[in-house]
Amino acid sequence: MIKTISDMLQTLINEEAKKLNQYDLKHGPTIGKMYEGLTSSTLERIIPPSLNLQVVSGIIHDGNQNSSGEIDCMLVKGEGEKIPYTESFKWHVKDVLVIFEVKKNLYSDNLKDSFEHLRDAVEKYSSYVDNADKSETLMNIEPAKRAFKEVCGKVPDFSDDNSDCTYEMIYHTLVMEQVAPIRIVLGFNSYKSEHKLRESLINYISEKKMEKGFGIGSFPQLMICGDYSLVKLNGQPYSSIMQDDYWDFYASSNEKPILLMLELIWTKIVNEMGGNFPWGDDLQEENLARLLGGKIRSVGSQLGWEYRYINVDKETLENRDPNKLWEPAFVDEPQFIIFNKLCSEGYINIETPTFLDFIAEFNLDKDEFIDTLIKTGMVTYNSSKIELSTYECRCAIMPDGRFAVAEDNSGRFTRWVQSQVGANA
Repeated sequence: MIKTISDMLQTLINEEAKKLNQYDLKHGPTIGKMYEGLTSSTLERIIPPSLNLQVVSGIIHDGNQNSSGEIDCMLVKGEGEKIPYTESFKWHVKDVLVIFEVKKNLYSDNLKDSFEHLRDAVEKYSSYVDNADKSETLMNIEPAKRAFKEVCGKVPDFSDDNSDCTYEMIYHTLVMEQVAPIRIVLGFNSYKSEHKLRESLINYISEKKMEKGFGIGSFPQLMICGDYSLVKLNGQPYSSIMQDDYWDFYASSNEKPILLMLELIWTKIVNEMGGNFPWGDDLQEENLARLLGGKIRSVGSQLGWEYRYINVDKETLENRDPNKLWEPAFVDEPQFIIFNKLCSEGYINIETPTFLDFIAEFNLDKDEFIDTLIKTGMVTYNSSKIELSTYECRCAIMPDGRFAVAEDNSGRFTRWVQSQVGANA
């Protein structure tokens, strides 16, 4: 269903944007208002009226006399303050779900401006958290904890003074990614290739070495640049597993941008307010191309993110399909046995004679075996035990003999198994 909705909306946006591009008008602010209006109209179409959310423009504040610059479009809950003699509002950042920076044309200079303008929203939310009564900021951060488990393969526990600061920074970043407003840059006309878009961001970031304000949390969750997008892999909903001590947190996509926007906004609303959305059978997933990875590094007395560029050649980007069929993790027999035990018991103490005998029976290296479980993104390792990072893990032996394991809290794995059994009937 989400695919059908996104296709319809993308067609509508493309047609309306084409009309606006052809409209004879040279007044810059008014041109900007046309595209902001199209964005607001589109946003209103994807939000159920029963949620009592509003689409407004104006400024955000932190409740402590600190305000942002002008926000083109934002999705909000609760009540704001109408700014006298305008159609704009002043809204507390704690009640802002999504913030849009809208551009008719989004190339190098506007990309930089949008990045830095939206970064201010994170700073306002941080200021609110730092100065508010702590009882006001209590919230359910289970989605962020689960994202951390998926990315790091660890339970978020930093009581040990010697704990790796990279993991601690990833955790705090993921919490802010969940609770602060989503930031989306929407450029209607932009780069003609995904490769050019990736290069533009890399060139910009490369200019900012050792500068404050360019940590992972500063990157917008989504940058829509014409037909291509940059999206953050923060577990809300897109995710990635750490590789070589780097968290690959940013990727590019050639999928219809409105689909990515729907995924992010609906996930935000569910985390914040609950409810159900028409996700559909979700047996396809976006074929994202990783772009940037980061890890914490100290240089002298300074501590910050070190980035690595993940190069994907132009031909590969141009020839890949925008999405691919979703599949569960396929595991071997020893892994399957452990997953079944985890599903029934919740965790396994890896120092018990039972587990050690199991390792010996299959002639496994214990550390390497545990590492293969963690790399599925569904298992965490903490102290002397392994446990699931999923909400509802399921295991199945397929008709062809393969062992399949996956998260099934949305019923996706069940639908996939049914489709496979039906195809082989």
